[in-house]
Amino acid sequence: MRVVVVGADGPVGRAILETLADDKWISHVVSLRRPRGAVSWRDSLDIEQPEVELTDDLAEWFRFADAVIYAGWPISCFGDSSQADHLPMLENVCRGIVAADVHTFIYGSSVGVYSPAYGADAVGEDWATSGLRYSRLSQQMAQNEQFVEQFAASHPIVRVVSLRAAVTIAPSEPPSPFERWGLAALGRKLVSAITTGAHIRLVPDTGQRLFQIVHERDLANAFCKALTGSVVGAFNIASEPFSSDLVVQSFDARGVPVSPSLCSQIFSLSRRLGLHSLDSGWLDIALKSPVLNTTRAAEELGWNSQYSAASVLEDLARTLTCDSTKSKSRKEAALVSQPS
Repeated sequence: MRVVVVGADGPVGRAILETLADDKWISHVVSLRRPRGAVSWRDSLDIEQPEVELTDDLAEWFRFADAVIYAGWPISCFGDSSQADHLPMLENVCRGIVAADVHTFIYGSSVGVYSPAYGADAVGEDWATSGLRYSRLSQQMAQNEQFVEQFAASHPIVRVVSLRAAVTIAPSEPPSPFERWGLAALGRKLVSAITTGAHIRLVPDTGQRLFQIVHERDLANAFCKALTGSVVGAFNIASEPFSSDLVVQSFDARGVPVSPSLCSQIFSLSRRLGLHSLDSGWLDIALKSPVLNTTRAAEELGWNSQYSAASVLEDLARTLTCDSTKSKSRKEAALVSQPS
C-alpha cells in the first residue's frame, strides 16, 4: 500500500509517520510538508518528505497512491490551530484525491467538532457535530468535518474515515519541540514558578468534570487500522475518562478549586503575557466537549487505547518537571559562574 500524508507536523506527526513506516502492510509513505516550519527530526525518518505548497495542485503527488491521510487537527494541538487556511487546504486535498482517483481518504478530526453534552453519559459518533457555540477553533473544526461528510456523500467510490481524537499528548518528547510551541515554558510556570519552598505544586481542580486524552502512539495506531481495514465513517479515539483528581495525583500536586470559566481567563491571560503559545480554543474544547464513547472504534476498527490516561499524565509530569529542574540548574550554574 502506498500512502501520502498531508499535515504531519510536530511530535504527533512524527509518531504517525513512524508507525506507518513500520506497518508491514504499507510499502511506501510520502509526507507532504510545507516549505516553511521544517523541524530537525524529519531527517531521522527514512521516508520521502518533499516540500510542497499545499494550496497547489496535489494530483501529481497523489497519483498511484492507495490512500491519502489528512492529519490536520490532531497534529496542531500544541500550537496555534486557528489559521484560516485549514478549510481551503482540506478542499484542495479532496480535489487532488478525486483527480488522482484515490480510493481511501483518512481524515484526522477532533473531539472539538462535537456539540456540548450535559450529563455523565459518553456520546457516540452520531452526536451533533455543530461544535462549541462560542469557540472559533471548534467552529472551524465542525465546518471542516461537515465538508468531509459532504465529500463522502458526493464521492461514494472513495472510502472516507474520520478519526475524532481527544486532545493528543506526546508525553515523552524531548524539550525542543515543546519549547517551539511553548508547552515546556507553560509547564515550568505551572510546576516551578508557583512552587513554594516546600515544593508543593499547585494544579487547577475543576471538580468532577471528566476529561479525555489520547497518547500519540494510540492515535497513530488508529490511523494504521483505518488504512488497512475496510471501515467507513467516523470513529471516536480517546483514553478512558478521568477527573481532576488524576491530574493532582499524577503531578504529585495540591488541587486548587477553580471554575472552568476562571480557568479559561487564566489561560488566556497567560498567553497574552507570553507564558505559552497554545491556542486558547484547546482549553475550551477540553473543558466543554463531551466525553467520547469508543465502543465503535473497539468493535469495528479493532482499536483500543494501549496507554492509560494515568500513564500518559505521569509521563507528561516527568517530562515537564525534569525540564523545569534542568532549567533551574542551568540558571543557578550561570549565577555561580558570574564574577562578583
